[in-house]
Amino acid sequence: MPKLIPLKEFHWDEVSHEDLVVDGRLDIYPWVDKSDFFVLRTTSKKTEIQARGWVGIIPLNDNVTLDVTPRVDVVGNLSRFMEVSGESPTYLTQAIRGYARAGTLYPSLVTLYTEALHRAVNEVVSQGLLKEYRRRESVSSMPHGRIMVGPSIQRSIARGRSHELTISWFQRSVDNAANRCLLYATHRLSAYARTYGHSIGESDRRKVARQLNQCTQLLNGVKLDSNRGFLDDPIVQGLTTLPALRGYYRPALDLALTIVGGNALSMDQPGESVRLPSLLISMGGVFEAYLRKVLYRAGQVRGWPVDVLDGNRKPGAKNLLDEGSAITIEANPDIVLAAGPRTATTYPAILEVKYKPAKSRPKRGDLDQTLAYGASYRAKHVVVLQPRHPSGVPAGMHRIGSLAGMGVWMYVFDMGASDIVKEESNMADEIAKLFLPALR
Repeated sequence: MPKLIPLKEFHWDEVSHEDLVVDGRLDIYPWVDKSDFFVLRTTSKKTEIQARGWVGIIPLNDNVTLDVTPRVDVVGNLSRFMEVSGESPTYLTQAIRGYARAGTLYPSLVTLYTEALHRAVNEVVSQGLLKEYRRRESVSSMPHGRIMVGPSIQRSIARGRSHELTISWFQRSVDNAANRCLLYATHRLSAYARTYGHSIGESDRRKVARQLNQCTQLLNGVKLDSNRGFLDDPIVQGLTTLPALRGYYRPALDLALTIVGGNALSMDQPGESVRLPSLLISMGGVFEAYLRKVLYRAGQVRGWPVDVLDGNRKPGAKNLLDEGSAITIEANPDIVLAAGPRTATTYPAILEVKYKPAKSRPKRGDLDQTLAYGASYRAKHVVVLQPRHPSGVPAGMHRIGSLAGMGVWMYVFDMGASDIVKEESNMADEIAKLFLPALR
């Protein structure tokens, strides 16, 4: 078993030379070495490694694997962040690990599930589809198999067709519960992708459709069991052991059952319910998208008189300067609250997300950036959003001051809150207090 090194995002930890150096050369998988998952620094005395902004299981070589955890406490809430944010995890096809099932399937998992199911179906087809003997019966003038005397008398001889006999035989067929489970999972993913395709990029949407079509073709001869009777099969459920030469079906069936059940994966807790490529999460991107989506949903439910926009793209983005530069310098605040028609838009608040635990007030550079965005948008308020640090600023809204009539605030979000839904609601309430009185 490889040595598992626990490591927090952006933290340095020492590793032994023997684990990473072989015959005087650095021994790291090429596909990991070329990534930005970590940084190494080596001196004559020691070798240290720093995890970058990716959370998950990262194998370095045959002997060492990193277990990178978030820099802030998110215990029990990571799956919620992934579901709400809509961000897709990166996955390492070369590294397989076990996951527990938890929660409900959400759009950003469709591409991953499709890729894994496509690989699983190809695997079972290449090694041989499971076949089972099924009893067949027919009336024939060229009998084979077993002649059924009673039915032959009733159906043929009594009616004067003495040249015909009722026969039965057993035929090997791929149309069995295990393969029906795989086909139904393909069908289920196709339906889900059609319903939520708008949440998936165009290229991913085409890839999903292509791979699922290939799965259907590879399972030719298997009937679609819309009633899901295959779920009663003990082999499918893992209650009965697969034939010795068909052990490769188990991972495929476990994945299919996850899809059929509409399950997501637990990003916090280990498990072995389903084995998939190691998922890596860019926590900074997830945190930003999550907070934006939380406010967007709150605005929709509560009827806020503002649009919650992504400042990294139109119509949320704009030129930072009013005039004076031949080159457009874009202002890209993370969250833009916009009110009024497009021809006369006002900006009650500009929010900048910083995935840095709030030990104290925002760093000068982060505050300067936020103030510049606020000035460009003529915002009434600007807010720096940061996760809570265990010994730092308490969760909630904190006033920093004002600049040229613009309110300057800091909001600290507790990513490890025991009631994360309440934490989301509290943030929406506090943000709304900044702009609702002036708009209503």
